[in-house]
Amino acid sequence: MIAKSAESAARLICIKRCSRQERLILRMDVFAKLRRIRTFERKRLRFLRTMEDLDVLCEIGVHQEKGRPLTMKELHSLRLGSIPTMQRRLRRLRQYGAVASRRTERDGRAVELRITPRALKLFNRYATLLGRRG
Repeated sequence: MIAKSAESAARLICIKRCSRQERLILRMDVFAKLRRIRTFERKRLRFLRTMEDLDVLCEIGVHQEKGRPLTMKELHSLRLGSIPTMQRRLRRLRQYGAVASRRTERDGRAVELRITPRALKLFNRYATLLGRRG
């Protein structure tokens, strides 16, 4: 018990003497956390080549969480890229198993996009690493 209080006192003295930036690092272990996040991204999220890939998946995921899948037409209206670029990006994300598409039941011409269960599990683990649970 005394050792813990002595350790706490030493830490407080260090925190009082350190600059504000150093205090933040001492409390949060920022770079260790960033390393864990980047390691996860490199190993598990290889299919995310660009930030735009993540933007596309986020838009699809947000609509899916609301219970209303995003259609190709809606995705194109978000102007995240040109139509050929979006088609190429979606083809690659489908090949990696991150996105699934299917024709709507109401209108066979429209295509709905969904995040696959496998990718949902990965993003749940990613959110946990980022500190955003539930």
